[in-house]
Amino acid sequence: MPKRQHKPRAGIRADDANSRTHLQSGAPQPHAARLMKYLFGLVLIAIAWLAFVAQISPDEEILGTLAALLTLAVNSLAWRRMQLHCFPTLKEIAAVWRLPWYAISGTAEMILILGKDLLGKRAGSFYRATEFRASNGDKGASQRVLVTSYITVAPNFIVIGIENQQMLFHQLERSGIPKMVAAIESAR
Repeated sequence: MPKRQHKPRAGIRADDANSRTHLQSGAPQPHAARLMKYLFGLVLIAIAWLAFVAQISPDEEILGTLAALLTLAVNSLAWRRMQLHCFPTLKEIAAVWRLPWYAISGTAEMILILGKDLLGKRAGSFYRATEFRASNGDKGASQRVLVTSYITVAPNFIVIGIENQQMLFHQLERSGIPKMVAAIESAR
């Protein structure tokens, strides 16, 4: 019986039709995309390190590079072990601009509550629930993690959990739901 010849599929070079590893479209190969992601992460971590130490000296650059590499390695290992397949969208990440205001206003609110407490007026304790419509699957898990970590930055708003499209949180003084929740929720 004669051996059947394979025709190359669209998007695959004829000289590499059997291996099917090189795409004609020029899209990065999986290992190249991973390398670019790691390099981007390394640059972000290095910038964060330089912002943290607020000085540029050879010792700080060496230590910062080592710290960035260690952080990247641990982060990469954690992401691979947890097998997360969903990354936050740019819109979800961009919501971080609200964090400084939430931290400052929340701290001011806590100082006022402390002042009232010292004057004899006891602070309230409110457990509240609100609707939070996250996506399904990994995307929804990503949204729940972002909302919990972002919102809990403010000391007066502690997210306890998100389940069944409901977010349970605690406040010492009743206030509105942060706009960041709606921003992340709408990125579905």
